[in-house]
Amino acid sequence: MALAANVNIPPQYTTKFRDGLRVQLESRGFARLIYVPYQLKRTGLLRRSIAVDFDEPFSVEVAATLFPAPDGV
Repeated sequence: MALAANVNIPPQYTTKFRDGLRVQLESRGFARLIYVPYQLKRTGLLRRSIAVDFDEPFSVEVAATLFPAPDGV
């Protein structure tokens, strides 16, 4: 299972940007949150556009909730 969301990155993680994309990956007995920090910047005076700067993605191990590991594993 994969679920993506636009989030504020929790303050316990040190990143260059506070906004981020979070992808929750989960299968039987495996779960990770993948964060991709980003920042939007407006550019141009006459032709306004938006540029995106990304920081290094990182992952966090979390407990599996939808597909917990079978007992004894």
